[in-house]
Parts: sequence; C-alpha cells; structure tokens
Amino acid sequence: MRTIIFILFSVLCASSAFADGLEKLEQKMEALQDEILSGSTDEVRKEASLEMRSLLLKAFDEEGVFEYPFEKVFRMAISTSPDGAFRLFNWSEPHLNGTHSYYAFILLPQKGEYIELQDNDDLKVESERYALTPDAWYGALYYEIYPVDEKREKYYVLMGWDGNDALSNKKVLDVLLLDKKGEVSFGKPVFQTTDGMAYRRVFEYAKQARMNLRYMEMKDAIVFDRLEPEQPGLTGQYAFYIPSTAYNGYKLNKEGTWDLIEFLDMSRPKSEESGAQFNFPDKVKFERLENNVNPITGK
Repeated sequence: MRTIIFILFSVLCASSAFADGLEKLEQKMEALQDEILSGSTDEVRKEASLEMRSLLLKAFDEEGVFEYPFEKVFRMAISTSPDGAFRLFNWSEPHLNGTHSYYAFILLPQKGEYIELQDNDDLKVESERYALTPDAWYGALYYEIYPVDEKREKYYVLMGWDGNDALSNKKVLDVLLLDKKGEVSFGKPVFQTTDGMAYRRVFEYAKQARMNLRYMEMKDAIVFDRLEPEQPGLTGQYAFYIPSTAYNGYKLNKEGTWDLIEFLDMSRPKSEESGAQFNFPDKVKFERLENNVNPITGK
C-alpha cells in the first residue's frame, strides 16, 4: 500500500513540475506580446519574435505541452485540429511600413515533434496553381481548421488572414496535408474556380474593408464575401475591392473536392418570436480574446 501511495505521489509531483515549467515559459511569452505587435522599431519586434520562437521550442520539449492551453498568450493564434492530429501555433509580426512577417509551428502529439513553417514567399494569386512545402510558405495567420475525410486521403482546410501591406489585406483558403510520417505540405487541387481547379484560393481586398471567410455549419459550406471593385474603372486593382452584398461559397462533394456556389443564398429562417429574417453579418469569432483584444491586430 505504501508503495502504491509513493508511486501516486511521485506521478503527481512530476505532473506538477511539468506544469510549473510550462507556466514559467508562458509567463515569459506573455511579456513579449506587446513588443511583437507594437515595438518602437522593426528590430525590436523582430528580436521579440525570435525570443518567442525560442521559448516556444523550449515549451515543445515539456511534458504535457500538447494539452497545455497557453491562455495568457492570447495574441498568438493557437488551435488544435478537431481530430487532435496536430496543434498550430501562429503569430504575426507587423512592420512599420504596413507589411507583416509570420511565424508558425505545427506541433504533433508525439513528444517534441514539430514542423516549423518558413515565411519565404508572398501570398499571391499565382500560388493558387501549385503545392508548397513548409520551407516555401507564404505566411498567414490561420484562424480556422476544417478536416476532410475523403476516401483516398485526409486533408485539412485552413482559413487564414494576411495583413499584406499598407493598402490591402488578404485572406487565404488552403489545404494542409499531413502524412503518416509527419511530413507536411500545402495545397491540393480541390477548389473549383471558373478557370479550373485551384490548390488554394487567395482573396485581396481594401485595407479598410473586412471580408468574411469561414465554414458555416448552418449552410454546410465555406462562405465568403463576393468581392467587387469600389468603382468599375478599378477592376483588377484589388486594393480597391470591397465586399458586395452577395456571398459565394464552397460545398464539399462526394469526391472530396469543393464545388463553387456563386451568389449563395444566405437568408436565414424567420425568427419564431419576431418573424424577422436575418442575413449573414457575422464576423470571424476568435476564441483567444482578452478584454476584447483582437489577436490579429492587437486592437
């Protein structure tokens, strides 16, 4: 009996020690958040991001990191795939000229195993036509993961945001592939367009606008604003595109690809109480908020 009690006590002490280690790392990470988002110079922000990276790698070596909530690091986008296959740690480093650098790590359930994504490219429409490796990543801040179980291959649809530059923002709809060896790639020709199948979708729009892109269970579809130029003469100049009053969407078909639905009906059932009918005004809801601070902008 004493042996059993001793073993239980030892296990509890060890668990407490692991949690204590993660808590200390989390406190240091928490202190870096403001410097990354609003440091006085780009150099200060870069140094804070590199320190954040170092602390995160130390955390990955700790027992229990896959389940640890990291609630104090609320300006980092941290999400777990619905099937528990991986966790995504992701943050943005804004620059004074309006551009951004991005950092992302895919943590696997196996202790200490992770994949680091390298922000070595730009998010552009041309990238809709090819797959990418982690070392040729375009950089974005992901806020939603939607798993797809197709017959031949499981994949994950990612929805993300890119601050792009001083004139425009971008959103991306992408595919993450994770094989049995733990190797990652991005992009798969599963999104129907008017010009063939795309590996991913890239949307650019005016800085002052806000574009919706999210999976809506109510419609069983990925729904997004239909973007249009503010004036007819600005066609093709995407820094002047804004959401119209219409919506497009993607619906998953039996083959595991996504059919494009233009002018998707977004009317909602009438309220039983008031008889009112609502459309789709929803904004992306970030779970990692504190005092109504947006984890993307820090505002």
